[in-house]
Amino acid sequence: MSEMFNENSAIVKVWLKWYDEGRVPESAVPNLYNLRDVLRDLLVARWILLINNNQATINDVTTDFGVKAEVEKLLGGE
Repeated sequence: MSEMFNENSAIVKVWLKWYDEGRVPESAVPNLYNLRDVLRDLLVARWILLINNNQATINDVTTDFGVKAEVEKLLGGE
């Protein structure tokens, strides 16, 4: 798989904005190159930051894109 997109790619920013706004569900995000992987990584980073700052708990984390499983793995099941 090609690593075409990163967190600074305009298409990533647009899809993340639409996802955050609830305009598109996870299922609507195309499996285009690494777009879904980059979105997952950004969401994982966001949730870890929120948890570490006591602004969220693991129960708040979305299961979309496999985010919750990745957060649990990275935080060691906190």
